[in-house]
Amino acid sequence: MRLLAGRVDLDPPVWSPDSRHLATLGLTGGPNFDEQLVALDRSTGKQRSIAVAPRILGYDFSPDGRQLAFAMSGTPDDLHSDVYITARDGGALRRLTWDDRSSSPVWRPDGSISFAHREGPLGPFGREKVWGKHRIWEIFQDGTGRRVVTRRLPKPPAAVLKDRLGLKPVAWSGEGRTLLAVSPTETGEYVYVVDSTGSIRSLGDHGYLGYASAMDISRDGRFILLWIQLDGADSRRTRVELVPANGGPARVIARDVGPPSWSR
Repeated sequence: MRLLAGRVDLDPPVWSPDSRHLATLGLTGGPNFDEQLVALDRSTGKQRSIAVAPRILGYDFSPDGRQLAFAMSGTPDDLHSDVYITARDGGALRRLTWDDRSSSPVWRPDGSISFAHREGPLGPFGREKVWGKHRIWEIFQDGTGRRVVTRRLPKPPAAVLKDRLGLKPVAWSGEGRTLLAVSPTETGEYVYVVDSTGSIRSLGDHGYLGYASAMDISRDGRFILLWIQLDGADSRRTRVELVPANGGPARVIARDVGPPSWSR
């Protein structure tokens, strides 16, 4: 084990396909305390600032590792964001979406970019009637070929989850056949796998012990990493579970650690 960076505060790193670079978030200083997307050379530890914004809502490396796709918002909420791409070493940004409704970009091995698109009116979290639901869309890196990948999730029983926000992509498997996706709630995330045709299969609700989040999918598409923050008296404790992508029991592989990601 070795320390790669002294201060990255918010999210687990995303690995480049060759595992030579990482991307993660940090915080700028006051008074604004904006979020800063940082690219990190794993061998040298050198960091390069890619973008600074009140909110950065997802980021991922291109298949060749030379570019980053990310979403950022000019307001400190999740309601007004678009997808951009830029070189891994920094430089000019190129905006891919112009609707203030796009977030969570994930690069597919074929070079296209999957992202969450909010459909419906704005509204505060937890008010289902006014919060826009998300579906997964896709776009090519030149801005063409924009299309819907998945249908909208069916409405759950109000007594179970009234605040499900729809699908957001998390990561593609290495061969591009399986997409890990989640449906966020206030107590955790419903976990799904999506195949290349857009067909959706549920892996269930993993918020049963506290707040849970699906973090990454293995390169071969067989396993998913879940990070669980326990509830009640154990709220400061966490664990990482390994879950088969085709369903089956989870296996605990780490405890009391931060959110994980898979090297490539």
